[in-house]
Amino acid sequence: MSLHKIKMTIVALIMGAIVMGTLSYGFDYYRMDAAERVFSEKHDILRPGGALGLKLGMLGVGLFFCLYAYPIRKRWKWLQRFGKTKNWLDFHILMGISVPAIITLHSSLKFQGIAGVAYWLMMAVVASGFVGRYIYAQIPKSLNETA
Repeated sequence: MSLHKIKMTIVALIMGAIVMGTLSYGFDYYRMDAAERVFSEKHDILRPGGALGLKLGMLGVGLFFCLYAYPIRKRWKWLQRFGKTKNWLDFHILMGISVPAIITLHSSLKFQGIAGVAYWLMMAVVASGFVGRYIYAQIPKSLNETA
């Protein structure tokens, strides 16, 4: 196994542990109606402005900025010395899957108002990424190769 795959596996496991840990801790909270959540003992922790909610939001924003490493690398020639484009794309895809999951938990599954509009726009971009990746996989690597 290459060093890149090991690093990607570690990051994926960390992201998965964060999402699954938060889901398992807050499962009963997330299943409640919004009006009932205020009375939950977990509300001060899991609400978007709560102790864990804020940390998830900050992590989501940080990872969101990491998504831009790939397109910036394509534009700034000096960054092209660091690793292969494919490896940067793998990282971009992993962050593109992790960020929506973490932001969803940060929002406590509340998608109203301007933040809700931003959330659904983010989800549309994620969906377009899946479609784009599928289409990219269908393109032959050379003119002599078939799909």
